[in-house]
Amino acid sequence: MNVHSDLSEKDDLASSSSSFVDSSCSNSNHHPHDQDTCPICIEPLATEDTVYPLQCETKVCHFNMCYSCTEKFLKVSHEGLQVASDGNVFLTKLQCPSCRGAFLVDLEDILLLREHDRQGRLKLIKDSELNAKDLRKKHHVNDEKLADIDRAKDVYLRATMKRSGIIEDDIELYMSKLDIKQNQTKDDISMNDNKKKKIRYIDEMVLCGLESSMSEAERDFIVQLMTSGCTTKMVQATQLISSIVRMNAQKRREGMASTLQPSRSVGTSNAPSQIMSHKRPSQPYIRPQSPSYSFRMSSASYLMKRCAPPSYETDAKQRLKWGNMYPLPFRMPRANRLDLDFDPSDTKQGLIRFMDDEESLSFLKYNEAYSKMSYENRCLLIRDAFSTFSFSPRGKMKKTDGSRFDGAENILRHLEHKVEDRMESDRMVSWRRVLVSFVHGKLQRKTGLRVGDVVTHLNGEPFDGNAEKLRFLLAAKKREETIGGGVPTVEIITNAELSVAEVLRLRSLAVRNQDEDESKFKL
Repeated sequence: MNVHSDLSEKDDLASSSSSFVDSSCSNSNHHPHDQDTCPICIEPLATEDTVYPLQCETKVCHFNMCYSCTEKFLKVSHEGLQVASDGNVFLTKLQCPSCRGAFLVDLEDILLLREHDRQGRLKLIKDSELNAKDLRKKHHVNDEKLADIDRAKDVYLRATMKRSGIIEDDIELYMSKLDIKQNQTKDDISMNDNKKKKIRYIDEMVLCGLESSMSEAERDFIVQLMTSGCTTKMVQATQLISSIVRMNAQKRREGMASTLQPSRSVGTSNAPSQIMSHKRPSQPYIRPQSPSYSFRMSSASYLMKRCAPPSYETDAKQRLKWGNMYPLPFRMPRANRLDLDFDPSDTKQGLIRFMDDEESLSFLKYNEAYSKMSYENRCLLIRDAFSTFSFSPRGKMKKTDGSRFDGAENILRHLEHKVEDRMESDRMVSWRRVLVSFVHGKLQRKTGLRVGDVVTHLNGEPFDGNAEKLRFLLAAKKREETIGGGVPTVEIITNAELSVAEVLRLRSLAVRNQDEDESKFKL
């Protein structure tokens, strides 16, 4: 909703009240509908000049002038004594040039309202039909003037009602009712803005903190892929996120290399003496921290927390609450590049080892299509996305169920009892899968693989098999590319399961459709 929309009603009331005043004084010689030109510069009056005419205290006077003449008249009145061409000294007063009556509405407010009305009319015209000046006015938004515009509309509305003969008590009663209605409209706008902020934050949680590295179109595209409920699209989004991470890392490396590279003088590249040495900056002297110094620093940090703007703290609390209400699955999909410079078939001393999981999805008993599964089994499948796996030194697997908290239950309430006809609804869900049971520390930091990850794709293709088959494929890939030279590389995508895709789809659906009571989600 536009930030100026709460002022539109006062626009209509002010213009209608002005028309009422004009009609009630139709016997005047200067009727505004008969005045199409400015009496000062003889130029046609613009639409905003007739919507907000000058308001003087004389009811039968309808003198009006254009925006430019009003601005010049106001400027001359502030300059004090002026000298005419014949040598006489005169003083311009802020009075109606026609009846010498005082203005009920300040000329500054008149100019502000006309400018605001002009901007509103420009928004109805296409950008291609406007010149550069009008285009800047159309897209210029000054939030600091909104309060002044609202106040000017109140003053103008009171003035038009006073000229029409309405008594003061009726004016105050009407304005109080109008203020109540305007406050309700502003509350509705703030509620809608808060809901949009919540939806945006929940959607951007799937971007893994990379939203600042993307444009708005890229964010929307990746969020749409991640929340589609389709594992194929989720894999595409995961690969895009992984490429953004690699590009950011490459830029950081190039930036560090440029700062460490010694600079050379132009034309003296062959002279070693002319090479500027890149000295390491000397470390500044740090005085030992005395107890009084520590006390002052702690007191300063305390005062900074006390004096911090409350909006930041409120936003942080809201985001924490929203994260608890709509949590991400514990196993988010990731694309990992693995250099096969080790023996992947070594099941005892290998840098990475895999293990079959034939227990956690035992409720399926066999491979079953998602659309054919019962509602209870689909609930169990989605709860599995909030589970984590760990392994003992002897290789025994332990599953920890994390779906028994309010956030997971809030998402699970939106699971449909009947599967809709959408993409991959007939995909087979395997009762067996392959988990990462061990990753060497160095390999974990390099690739991002973690213990408990589920291997779902290999080089972009879905993987359906056991741990022995996975080790065989990795060993074959290593033999195939080692013959040609170089270190073979394979892309392993983990956790791109149908249960994870369903959780991301349901949480996006829940935040848009549910008007839940947030009081039970305490921080």
